[in-house]
Amino acid sequence: MRALRVFLLFLKRLYCRKTFFLLIMVLPILIVSIRVTSSGSDGIMRVAIFFPGESSAYVEQLEDGLKDYSDVINFQMVSSKREARNLVRTRKADVAWVFKADIDEKINAMVKGGDLSPVVTVYQIRKNSKSTISRLSSEVLAANILKHAVYSAYEGYIRNTLGISSDAVSDQEIRDVYDEMHPDRKLITLSYPDEADNEDIPYLMAPVRGIMAAWLLACAFVAAIYTVTDEKNGLYGGVNRRTKIWMSLAGGLAVMINAVAVFILGILGAGVFTDPLREFINLMLYTAAVCGTAYICTMISCGNLSTLCILMVAELMATIALSPVIAGVRLPQVQWLIPANMYLKGTHSRPYIYRLVIFDVAVAGVVLIKEAVYYILVNRKMKRRQNGRYF
Repeated sequence: MRALRVFLLFLKRLYCRKTFFLLIMVLPILIVSIRVTSSGSDGIMRVAIFFPGESSAYVEQLEDGLKDYSDVINFQMVSSKREARNLVRTRKADVAWVFKADIDEKINAMVKGGDLSPVVTVYQIRKNSKSTISRLSSEVLAANILKHAVYSAYEGYIRNTLGISSDAVSDQEIRDVYDEMHPDRKLITLSYPDEADNEDIPYLMAPVRGIMAAWLLACAFVAAIYTVTDEKNGLYGGVNRRTKIWMSLAGGLAVMINAVAVFILGILGAGVFTDPLREFINLMLYTAAVCGTAYICTMISCGNLSTLCILMVAELMATIALSPVIAGVRLPQVQWLIPANMYLKGTHSRPYIYRLVIFDVAVAGVVLIKEAVYYILVNRKMKRRQNGRYF
């Protein structure tokens, strides 16, 4: 009961800290901002499209196919070739696709006689022509143009080349075989090793979990900074070491319970929540890992706030650089020391959860060794005092 009362006092004092309130509010504001941005995003590329002449069945199919990539590429329909080129020239569009007026006839001629006449003209800035995004747009364009020509070529091969009449095999049977052997799939999908494609997750939401992992690490360091500050202000004065440890744990627990609660709400709100059991186990192991990391850094700093803040910044920079927050650097020998790397990969790969367990055990071992050494030194000092030996 006394421990609960101490915890509630720490919790009450915590809610009066403006810095903690700002730290907690950062994550919801960030997630809401990214969510709004991704829902109305311009995508990673802007493409201006011009279809001359009247709309046809093929053009409608092409437009429908391009809509599958609207979360990645922002397509803007324009009314003239001049407008499309001007958008590229003024950098309001990255690429312009100007289709030919007789696109249906050209596709049919290609299928029947192998006539490969151009059906679209692409305008883009020359220096961006070899970029990855530019090549991505070209793949999307080619895939959608050819997708609707493939069936015509397939049907023509069966009827004309193989000479199979409609009496032997009906048009519906040909369509059924085609649909079975050629499933309609997107060129770009977001998927993970342990589950099916996650096409409902906007691409801008992909790094949210990594940002949240770095934020939780910052919360652990803030808890350590609060503890060091309290000790310097004499909060633990007049109590024995065991009571001091339990009081500091209560203060840290007050911070981390709030942080974990906001973290869970964050992954639910961001739409990146996966299996509940795996999420819980992985998050608890990661929370223990970041708390252990902050404790070890406090030991290294010897209670010096400036040194502890420097270590916090260094750890956060290493986490962002060496973990798949946005684009992780591959340094396997060093990444073992970054708990966020194992947490993020462990979300969809079980072996990394086991590595996180090993990391937690190693940190616990370091803490136990430190406490054992302290206990031995204190007992030796007390024995020397009892024997009248002070040195």
